[in-house]
Amino acid sequence: DMIILDEPHTWLRNRKTVSFKFMRTFRSKYLIIMTGTPASKGAQDLWPMLHLLNRKVFSSYWRFVNTFCYVDDTQWGKDVYGTRNKEALKDLLARYMIRRLKAEVFPEMPPKLVDTIPITMSTTQHLFHDQLRDDLLGMLGDHLVMTPNTLTCVLRLRQVLVCPKLLNPEMDYGAGIEYLQQVTSEMDPDDRHFVVFTPFKAALTFIGEALNDVGGKVGYLYGGMSTGDLDRSIRTFEEERGIMLCVIKYAESFSLASCSLAYFLGAEWDYTEDEQAEDRTHRAETKETVNIHYLQYRNSAEERVMEVLATGHGNVSQFLSSPRDLQKLLLGDKP
Repeated sequence: DMIILDEPHTWLRNRKTVSFKFMRTFRSKYLIIMTGTPASKGAQDLWPMLHLLNRKVFSSYWRFVNTFCYVDDTQWGKDVYGTRNKEALKDLLARYMIRRLKAEVFPEMPPKLVDTIPITMSTTQHLFHDQLRDDLLGMLGDHLVMTPNTLTCVLRLRQVLVCPKLLNPEMDYGAGIEYLQQVTSEMDPDDRHFVVFTPFKAALTFIGEALNDVGGKVGYLYGGMSTGDLDRSIRTFEEERGIMLCVIKYAESFSLASCSLAYFLGAEWDYTEDEQAEDRTHRAETKETVNIHYLQYRNSAEERVMEVLATGHGNVSQFLSSPRDLQKLLLGDKP
């Protein structure tokens, strides 16, 4: 008679997934969908959940997105992004959605303070960052659509800012990891307790070995871990007051509330994913103010990205579908 879906946003936002098609085979008198992040890219993320809730009203995906999203025709097909007709959408959602803010549910909960720490690129990072940025701008100027080479260049540009060793193991760690080494070495050896979030699983090895070199007790969380391994890693982190390294996209459905300090070395270009990671340390059981620090390189491409995210553009990834908008973003103009 009742189906309850807990945090299905990772597999229920896309109408083409096997998971969504599987859910369509079920019928129940009641359906409850619980998620803290119902949409990321735009209103189109809502349609699969709304369709399951009322298949008659939300029978047509294209009618829904043409009403509440921006839809452009491209060489590769239709590009659906963003949200429009927001007041009408808000009125429609009020019939199907109950929204509760964390501050409403837990009014006594200590605050979460988020800021950026400006750092300067290492010589290696500066050299490769500027070369990759210039190459990328040249590619964008030559194409009306995004190409695989362009997207690869974007990826490498992001990687060099996390750790140059991701491009070449013979390079240095980069200024971000060196900053984290300094933070670790200055802490009480018995209470070096914080979390480092990063977009790239491959970076965990380099961050871990660098922090181990200065006495850190390091644990890891990433996609593909068994429930048992995840639980053991978190338990060791709590008992030893150690350091946890976690991939941002994997940061959901578990608590790291034993610590009140976290750093982001790199960020996803989707603020809902970054915020989801932040909240691993900001939980109902949190006892003190949580401090979240984003390490931000001066005069870098990601500095522009973080500025856009901070102004309320929830998903910078949408600019990856438009060479013109990405070019503006890299040059510091508003897309």
